[in-house]
Amino acid sequence: MKTLKFMVCSLCLLCMAACSNGIADDDLFANYKNEPNAKVTAVPRMLLRLGVGMAKANADDKDERKAIGLASKITAVRILDLDDCSREVKQRFMADVKNMGENGYETLMKVNDDGENVKLLLKREGTDITELLIINTSESDAELVQLKGRIREEEISRIMESDLVDD
Repeated sequence: MKTLKFMVCSLCLLCMAACSNGIADDDLFANYKNEPNAKVTAVPRMLLRLGVGMAKANADDKDERKAIGLASKITAVRILDLDDCSREVKQRFMADVKNMGENGYETLMKVNDDGENVKLLLKREGTDITELLIINTSESDAELVQLKGRIREEEISRIMESDLVDD
């Protein structure tokens, strides 16, 4: 149950995006989608809704239902997976990520843990968070996850202050 709560809360933090044209993320998808062994996945909106519906059906308390409500605001998910690509492709991707400009994104978090680098970038429209990019790179991994939607900062704050995060 704690794992479900953590995942739902994480999804809420990742509920992002409007119809903004992030040059950096679109370029990364475009530049690497045709590399040998690269995988690009776009999660259909219907599948997103189905997942939220299943989570709602299994929600145990009001805090979980609030978090799932936020997750329902995700409108698009794209994933670029370069794990099976050559070392050269991964190194080029890491260099591109390192050199990529903010292009309207704010850095939410950077983590370097024993050679594994995770970078979370978000884009805002006023007080709404509209997009989140999760970039994971290491010697053996290279992934980019883009989440789009629209969520108000205060909605995330309420979830973060609730018992949901403490469990």
